Formats: sequence, structure tokens, C-alpha cells
Amino acid sequence: MKQTLPILIKELAPDDIEKMLGILLTPQEYKAIEHRIHILTELTQNIPQAEIAKKYNVGIGTVTRGSREYKLHAPFINKYFK
Repeated sequence: MKQTLPILIKELAPDDIEKMLGILLTPQEYKAIEHRIHILTELTQNIPQAEIAKKYNVGIGTVTRGSREYKLHAPFINKYFK
């Protein structure tokens, strides 16, 4: 990961990051990342976990994992997802 992130962050133009992710990830992996971003965004707004799971058609375990990470890293996540 330490070798991959600099390529995405430093060497790609912002408009090319999405294209590169589309090349690197399967459609399912890309969708999973989208869901995680939506989950974190909704968690910052105190939306109930069950509601989030239903809205994005994901398991409650997926949302619970996001919630656990949110609790551990709330200041960092809030910087980007609020």
C-alpha cells in the first residue's frame, strides 16, 4: 500500500484518479468502496446503522465495521466526510 498510494495521490491528476481506480478495481470492489464512503458519510450524520444497511443493501456487519472504524478515527474521518 505504501507504494500504491503515492501513485494515486502524487502522480495522477485528480480527474484521472477515478479512471485509474476503475482500471485497478473490479466493478464489485469499486462498488464496495463507494458503499464504504456512503456508510462513513451517513455515520457522521448519526443515521442509524440499520437504516444505512437497508438504504445501501449491505449487511449490518458491513455498517458495524464502518461504525467501529468511525469511532476509532472520528476526528480524521470528520475532516473528509462531513
